[in-house]
Amino acid sequence: MRPSGARGKRSGAFPGLPPWAILISPLRGGRFEQGSQSFPAIRARFAQDLFQMRAKPQRRRKLVAEAMAKSKSIRDLLAEGRCAFASGRAFDVAMMVLEQPRLANRLIECLWDESEAVVLRAADALDTVSYEMPRVLAAWKEPLLGLMTEAKPIKLRWHLAFFVSRLRLTPAECRRAATVLRTWLDDRSSIVKTSAMQTLADLTRQDPSLLAEVLDLLRVLTRSGTPAMRARGRVLVKQLETGQPTTWKRSKPQALSAARMMR
Repeated sequence: MRPSGARGKRSGAFPGLPPWAILISPLRGGRFEQGSQSFPAIRARFAQDLFQMRAKPQRRRKLVAEAMAKSKSIRDLLAEGRCAFASGRAFDVAMMVLEQPRLANRLIECLWDESEAVVLRAADALDTVSYEMPRVLAAWKEPLLGLMTEAKPIKLRWHLAFFVSRLRLTPAECRRAATVLRTWLDDRSSIVKTSAMQTLADLTRQDPSLLAEVLDLLRVLTRSGTPAMRARGRVLVKQLETGQPTTWKRSKPQALSAARMMR
């Protein structure tokens, strides 16, 4: 999935979708790149399911009841899937945690699991949960900041960038996160680079002392980065220069169009 500048007329934000939903590009048939590999943008399914979930909250309760009846743990559910990059039951886990927030700690613990598949699905699920309930990340601020320096999988890195932007950080913690995010600007993945740019811009809201440095960096990347980085950079520079919020929004028609790509 390669992020790109939003195309078409913007008709207002669609608050029913988390930030990653708008990273899905209509280009290349809804595919994204991880290194030299390309595979279907499975995250589009999450965008569609989250939209449907709003109208069918009973699905949450049903999933929770089924999992409890079978005595399945969060980790067991996340372990289900064909391969490490398959979404498996990540969205089901997200709905369970939204129904019972006390399960959030068990989900977050899976980010340190020995199985890469479990880690990636946990990151997917936590992305949806933390978008709806950012407070679940608060108690894990220090571990998540530490995980940034250790994270290797591309998907985990771009998720961590979003998680950090949802934390309440001190100026020192903002600078600590910004140091790691700058190194991600040299990552081989375009989505990791673009997510790092977005989060660097977001951090300036909590630590204004970063604004001048981040603006200079974004201006350079707008001229020399990948097409996705240039497109995102132009938007972020304009938002920072004019004092607008740096939230990456997408109109409802565009978001729904992206979500339908996997149907």
